[in-house]
Parts: sequence; C-alpha cells; structure tokens
Amino acid sequence: MKKRILLGLHDNGPFSKSIKDIAGYKGYSVDFVDNLEEMEEKVKTEEYSRYLMDINFGFPNTENIVPSQTIYKIVKPRINGDLIKFVAVSGNSEAVESAKNEGI
Repeated sequence: MKKRILLGLHDNGPFSKSIKDIAGYKGYSVDFVDNLEEMEEKVKTEEYSRYLMDINFGFPNTENIVPSQTIYKIVKPRINGDLIKFVAVSGNSEAVESAKNEGI
C-alpha cells in the first residue's frame, strides 16, 4: 500500500501545510478534503494508510462527534497495527472526551 494520508481539518491553512511538509519528509502523500461529505466519499472509494481529522469536522467549536463516528465506522475494519491508522483531534476537550468514551 502506498503511504497516503487523508486529512480533514477545519483549517487547511498553515497547520495543514505543516502536516503535509512533515508527511512528505516521511514519504507520505497527503489528500486534503474540505467537508465531511468529501471525506466520506474518499474513505469509501480510495485507500489510505493514515486518516487524520477533526473530531467535529464541519462543526467547529462544537462537541459534535458524529463526523468522526461516521468516518471511524467505515475505517475501523481496515485498521491494522502500524499499517493503517485513524487519528481524530480537537481543541475542544469535551469533544475529545466524548470521542474517547465512544472508543474513537
């Protein structure tokens, strides 16, 4: 499998560029998505070795974890040790706790 990252973050600005630069240094290519629908489509139709997204992707400043639940449900059967990983992040501590409680 090629080393590819699917990145769904609220801000595809400097932070995303930093991730792309670091990932490129490590031999990964990065695909950016702008919304949950686009991410869901790519998850269903393409293969990635890493999935990185905001827990509440598309709903900034909320505790809504449905976006990460939706993507994780699709990706979970593919997760395989170091080969394929899913990471959900947020600056909202309540969203992080909710996601942890859901096993994400």
